[in-house]
Amino acid sequence: MWTLTPVRRAASAMVGPGRARPAGERTVIAYTHAEHSVRWLLVGLGPGIVALALLSTGTWAKETAARAAALFEEVDRGAAPQPADRR
Repeated sequence: MWTLTPVRRAASAMVGPGRARPAGERTVIAYTHAEHSVRWLLVGLGPGIVALALLSTGTWAKETAARAAALFEEVDRGAAPQPADRR
């Protein structure tokens, strides 16, 4: 008669030290670790994103966009673009 006893013994031997904790606890620990990583990622990148947002919507950005638009209009008319004076 065939039984599952050898299979059960092999499976329990393969589990090793992780057998001491339930699987749910390991999942919670992994999730908590990932949550901390994401939190630090947001703290690190957040100020940079805010700075880029402020730079891209300020007066300097609007003036740069106007100069670029003027250059594109010259190219569309067929004229050679002239470099703008830098401040």
